[in-house]
Amino acid sequence: TCAAMFFGGRTTQGDIKIFSPGIYAGSPVLYSIGAIIILNLAILLAVLCLYIVRERINTPEGGRGKTLGILIGGVLGMLGILVYTHFVLRSIILNSNISLELYNLDELSPFTGIIYLSFLTMLTSIPMLVEIIRPAAQTLLGKEIKSFNPLARAVFAVLVAAYFVVMASALAFRKEGDRLEVSANRLSIDRDITLELQLLWAEQQIADDVFISALSTLSNSTSIIQNRISDLYLPRVSQNYRISVYLLGDWGRERSNFRSGRRPSPDDQRGPDRPPRPDPGQFPPEIPPALMQQFNSRLRGGTPIAENSRFVYINTGNGHSRYDALFYFLDEDRNMTRMILEVEPRSIAENKGYASIFGLDTPGRVSVPRRYSYARYKGDDIQLFHGDYPYPTQMDEQQHSRVYDQQLRHETLDGYSHFIYLVDADEAVLLSRPRHGWFNYIVATILIALVFFLLLSLTVIRRKQPAVFEKSYYRSRITWVLMTSLILTLVVMATVSVLFVYRRNEDNMRRSMSDKINSIQGMTEEEMARWRSSPEMWSQNMVNMLDRISNITASDISLYAPNGRLTLSNTPEVFSRMLLGSRINEVAFDQIINQHKRYYIHPEQAGSKRYYCLYAPIIGENGEIVSIICSPYTDGLIDFERDAVWHSVTILTVFLLLLILAIFATRAIVDRMFKPLSEISHKMSETNIDSLEFIRYDRNDEIASLVRSYNLMVSELSDNAKKLAQAERDKAWSGMARQVAHEIKNPLTPMKLQIQRIIRMKAKNDPNWQEKLDEASKVLLDHIDILTETANEFSTFAKLYTEEPTQIDLDKVLQEEISMFDNKDNVTFDYYGLKDTVVTGPKPQLTRVFVNIINNAVQAVEETPDARVVVSLRKSSADGFCDIVVEDNGPGVSEENIEKLFTPNFTTKNGGSGLGLAISRSILERCNATISYSRSFTLGGACFTIRYPLPE
Repeated sequence: TCAAMFFGGRTTQGDIKIFSPGIYAGSPVLYSIGAIIILNLAILLAVLCLYIVRERINTPEGGRGKTLGILIGGVLGMLGILVYTHFVLRSIILNSNISLELYNLDELSPFTGIIYLSFLTMLTSIPMLVEIIRPAAQTLLGKEIKSFNPLARAVFAVLVAAYFVVMASALAFRKEGDRLEVSANRLSIDRDITLELQLLWAEQQIADDVFISALSTLSNSTSIIQNRISDLYLPRVSQNYRISVYLLGDWGRERSNFRSGRRPSPDDQRGPDRPPRPDPGQFPPEIPPALMQQFNSRLRGGTPIAENSRFVYINTGNGHSRYDALFYFLDEDRNMTRMILEVEPRSIAENKGYASIFGLDTPGRVSVPRRYSYARYKGDDIQLFHGDYPYPTQMDEQQHSRVYDQQLRHETLDGYSHFIYLVDADEAVLLSRPRHGWFNYIVATILIALVFFLLLSLTVIRRKQPAVFEKSYYRSRITWVLMTSLILTLVVMATVSVLFVYRRNEDNMRRSMSDKINSIQGMTEEEMARWRSSPEMWSQNMVNMLDRISNITASDISLYAPNGRLTLSNTPEVFSRMLLGSRINEVAFDQIINQHKRYYIHPEQAGSKRYYCLYAPIIGENGEIVSIICSPYTDGLIDFERDAVWHSVTILTVFLLLLILAIFATRAIVDRMFKPLSEISHKMSETNIDSLEFIRYDRNDEIASLVRSYNLMVSELSDNAKKLAQAERDKAWSGMARQVAHEIKNPLTPMKLQIQRIIRMKAKNDPNWQEKLDEASKVLLDHIDILTETANEFSTFAKLYTEEPTQIDLDKVLQEEISMFDNKDNVTFDYYGLKDTVVTGPKPQLTRVFVNIINNAVQAVEETPDARVVVSLRKSSADGFCDIVVEDNGPGVSEENIEKLFTPNFTTKNGGSGLGLAISRSILERCNATISYSRSFTLGGACFTIRYPLPE
């Protein structure tokens, strides 16, 4: 059955089928809360599966179309989840009895937490979808999207929490207004329609009852008639209403004859077939004239509940439905007896005693929640009121205008929210409750945000971070020490605060309970001290006394005999309905009788209802216990519990908020403490001897001496680095001079030998000297070309750092350089560009780099069939860079030569200087760019990749 109630299905037990619609039914799909929870889990699991395989989804196969499809699908998925959340939550709030207002503790239930946890867990799929589409968005938009960093999680959690609170409060307010409209319509009607239908059904049967007619002629028969009517004709009515019978006999003339002793006249003589005259003691009791006048006035001023009905409705002015009826009965002598039947609600003190514990309402009165006050106005005059709010007994012009002329449905006044309903043109019903403060909304928002933030944090999958130079040993330990201290401090403060509130409420409650039982005990003993005999003690006077004390102390009172049995109570319906037993609690009995406690407060439970009962002995004149008094305590109990719970929730929320803020603050403080050390570590690990920088640190603390020592070391290293750099430059130029001399000397020697040979042949008049001259001239020209090329290489090297950087359109420059080589018939060129890619750098030197690399590729594939060179300009995988990739299908570079590739004077070509790649690398490094070699994945040959920075 519980499962059926939860999931809205059905259960079968034996031959009995139990059907339950569930506590919510929104549609054939969302037919119960269980169905919603299952669907939420299904959405979460589906997104989680996609999140796990996101790397396979974002493979490069499929091109731009697939990337666009992933982005659109992810965005549509997120929008679908948000729309689904909105409509389902709206349906739950409006169409179920589940309250999602966390600040309204009276209406919360376990389903509230289940619904919030289900939807918050499901909404963790949104960051997962953002992470899935992140690579696609980065490719298409060129921007990186972060979904799992702490700031993004915090912002998303606050937005979701604010949406939940705003939506729940707005829709619940609308629902509250519709619900109160029904109560207002009921409050506008004084009469109890259900009771009237039962009275109409019973009145003719009561009038035709021969037994009641016969009893009406006898004295002391009212209780018998009353019991017969209650048990036979109005059994349901008698449970909630008090039925009273009054008999008015038409015996005035005969009663006076008996009193005067006059004999009856002949007309009064009865035959043998007539019954004997009634004895004066058998007459119905006389009704005092004042009471007779009251009955007549009520019956004449009442409103018949139906045409020709004996029952009339009497407006008592206190919101109760009261009905009186006049019945006539004739005996055989045609003597008439009038019977007045009075039906009025049993007096149940609302919001006190057993009424508030068991939810008992005064019959005929509209059931309005405890926190509401209400009033009904006829014109400007109040007709009915109930609750704590001080309604005006008569409206002034401004109040009249707000209620009747402006026809407001809601207004806020004096810290209360007032719902106004017009019943008629000159009749209005007002229902009021204390308004919810902004602090309640803020606490609810923070609580939901914190829970959601923790759920989002659980979804973060930690990735392995690259190893860094600095170690976080001391930082982590200092952080943990500070965090542990903060957590322990907050836990102790929160615990002490909560315990203090509960202890204070309990002390206040105990004090209030002891004052109340002392008052009841004192008043009861004072009243009972005037009664000496036990029969007198348990008379109607005792009942009246209990009612009087109950009204004064606003409590229910029950009296138990010294043996523990119930003897009297001003709320007998609680015991007649078997809500409570007729025996006193055994613990309280032991404390009063055996332990001789002056009073005893005992927590008790009836079903699921928990409450306190106050016990005290009533001492007689002889010093013995004549009775034990019992009174349930409910004054402020619910308010105490609500305040304690809300205080605990507030403290817990503030505790979690402070904890999260403390985490960020601790990390910030520790990071600030270790910032100089981290900066030293970073600069020592990332920079070289030529670019060491000083650390700015304005404080004069323990780390300042370390920073000063580091800055001093940097200063000394900088001076030494300058000297070392100068020495290295001198050495480099010396080596360069030897290299230049070597490069020049090599061709000069064969040139000198050829000229000397021709001179000797000419001196000997050798006829072949002219032929040798032609041959020597060719050798001389070749070596002169080598000398020229060497001079040009070193001249270019000398001008590397003299050109000013300018803006360069890489796409245009690469197309121009490729067009210069595209005239080769045996080589196929392919170019994949990226328009409007503008960078900054020395254009002539970059042009030389591109020409050098493309020329190397062309030379590498000249002897390759189907020679192919591919040049690509694209966005780099690193932020802020672009890649220029040159690939070919040649033989590539052997493994043993890869490390020497960018070394000066290294070449694998005949006649090459070996300076081309070295100079290219030097040019690119001066532009903060890099060049690297790899094997081409698509062509199989060499692949040179230049990663060039884009302007900020």
